Amino acid sequence: MENKKEKQNKKTTNNTFLSSPHISDARIHKERDEIMWYMYYEGIFCLVLFLVILVYYPAKPPTSPCVSAVAERDEYWSGLWSLRK
Repeated sequence: MENKKEKQNKKTTNNTFLSSPHISDARIHKERDEIMWYMYYEGIFCLVLFLVILVYYPAKPPTSPCVSAVAERDEYWSGLWSLRK
């Protein structure tokens, strides 16, 4: 178990950090605003990039990706029915 002096020492250390002259409400507010603006910019950038991709992206590729993609396909059910025989 910790004695009373160690507990008091921990409280003093924590309070000293929180009441540091380098950390003020104005600084916290300013940094929070800067982080929010950064997040807004990043979100807008991602949205614009997404819209550009949607507009640019074609429905089909200009050429087929492989030879088998051009080949005519058999009907699934008729092929399955022929396997039954």
